[in-house]
Amino acid sequence: MLKDANSKYLSSLQKQAEAAKKQIVVSALILNKDKIFVQKRSSDRKLFPNCWDVVGGHLEKGENIISTLSREIKEETSWQLEKILGHFYTFDWQAQAQEKREFAFLLIVSGDLKKPILEKDKHSEFLWLASNQLEILKDKPDDLYIYELVKKAFSYL
Repeated sequence: MLKDANSKYLSSLQKQAEAAKKQIVVSALILNKDKIFVQKRSSDRKLFPNCWDVVGGHLEKGENIISTLSREIKEETSWQLEKILGHFYTFDWQAQAQEKREFAFLLIVSGDLKKPILEKDKHSEFLWLASNQLEILKDKPDDLYIYELVKKAFSYL
């Protein structure tokens, strides 16, 4: 799946975040032809209800960045990670007094891309978004994080 150079690079990102005492978060921007997968958070979610989102989550004990990406993709869509095209963005943020470092990746998956199996209690719908459809992600003007992230992913292409 990944070349040794990519694995070494990802390992160095992880080590730097751990040394800075940051909790690691990954964002998987899944590409299919010229579109990126987004999903809408359920209305009963504590954080960011009814907001658009991408696949991703926190690194768990014993995981590395690749295994976290693979697990989150499987849990949230039932798809399999095939290829990481690139790491295009890193940023730090804080939630509930926990310092976090998020790494965003553009990648390819396999599986039935027309029928993801969404986590029913977490996500309510999905879209394959083209670059000329980004305005859809501006449905909550006070929360443009996913809009900006997907825009950066398209510019990485």
